[in-house]
Amino acid sequence: MPGKYAPPTGELLLARNSQGEPIGCVALRALGSSNSGCCEMKRLYILPTARGLGLGRALVIAILDIAYTLGYDEIKLDTLPSMEAAIGLYKKVGFVETEAYYDTPLAETIFLARSLKNFDGLTLAL
Repeated sequence: MPGKYAPPTGELLLARNSQGEPIGCVALRALGSSNSGCCEMKRLYILPTARGLGLGRALVIAILDIAYTLGYDEIKLDTLPSMEAAIGLYKKVGFVETEAYYDTPLAETIFLARSLKNFDGLTLAL
């Protein structure tokens, strides 16, 4: 899966349980030249058996920190209304609804964005 998620402009994080089995992931990629200084969070997924433990929050904070460290000013994402828990998490860590940043055939797609200026991952982690 690296490709567009590969360094130096992207990243892929994989969370594993104590047996070394993958239980969650999140990815980051640069957005096109029309969104200079902007990146996109993609592929956040937590296995159902690992949900409710704070792993999703930890992965989101980690990818925000990486985006900040890579020098991005803003991070965007898209989701669907049915992803209620994820939307709640995104809003808790500072994402707000924004205009569409690409054309999608799914009219119900929700677009969110978060500024990375003055990002403080430690405060979010508390």
